[in-house]
Amino acid sequence: MSFWRSVLISIAEFMVRVVICLPNMLLSFLAKLLARCYGLMAAKELNQLFKNIDKVLGLPRHSFFAKSFANQVVYFQFLNAFESLKVIFGGQKVIIDGLGDYREVLSRAIAMDRGLVITTAHIGSWELLSKYTAELLSDRRLVVLAKPARQLWVTALLERLRGRSKVDVLWQGSKSLTRDMLQTLKYDKNALGFVMDQKPKGRVGTAVEFYGHHAEFVRGPAQIATKTGAPVISAFCVRIAPMHYKVVFFDTVTESSNFPEEELTKVMAQNIEDMIKMYPEQWCWNYKRWKFPA
Repeated sequence: MSFWRSVLISIAEFMVRVVICLPNMLLSFLAKLLARCYGLMAAKELNQLFKNIDKVLGLPRHSFFAKSFANQVVYFQFLNAFESLKVIFGGQKVIIDGLGDYREVLSRAIAMDRGLVITTAHIGSWELLSKYTAELLSDRRLVVLAKPARQLWVTALLERLRGRSKVDVLWQGSKSLTRDMLQTLKYDKNALGFVMDQKPKGRVGTAVEFYGHHAEFVRGPAQIATKTGAPVISAFCVRIAPMHYKVVFFDTVTESSNFPEEELTKVMAQNIEDMIKMYPEQWCWNYKRWKFPA
């Protein structure tokens, strides 16, 4: 590990400690402050956010509604991240509704002894979803597929975060990735998680109608599910109040080997769209999810 990478990780860990020591009421204030400064920190991402809500939701960039909605989106990204850090690193108590029903559907899927594919999206707190999914799986492991960050120190910090949640990580780009995914499902009978709402590499994926517009979705979750026969669950963890979240899930497919890959991907994408429609302000609209004409 390089000297500067170590320094950056130390700074990031210090900032995490600051966040987890803040009173809950100050987290909201800090999130609002950062949301107002977001354009200075991430102008490109903010432009993408405005472009997406203009094309998809019909909110013109300079309208009051677009500015208000964009501010809400960024605010919830910061706030959900802060609360997740307090829970995972600081041991903060949190209310999670729906865990009883979620435990039952996980238990039924694991009992099939074919592993389990869990898909989710960048909505609410996907880190809290991972933490509590791992806890509910009991004697099985949750292994998630993740894309390394551009900065190595960010990747290292994320790995520590997921390690605290007892979540194993398979990093995209690994030469043994396909073998490791098959090992997770087919042989170890564990759960394999995908956050699947980002564009696929090179935009080579399954074409779906997503929020009324053409988009490509990654093929991996459907491919590995149909190949192994693993059941599929789409699950999400959304915020409903301070330190109060709710798990929402779709018991998507139990016999995935009978599903064409393309159709299964469309079902997964539809589950994500349905969640966004219920909680639009908690989805990361600042991703380049669609390819709009210039």
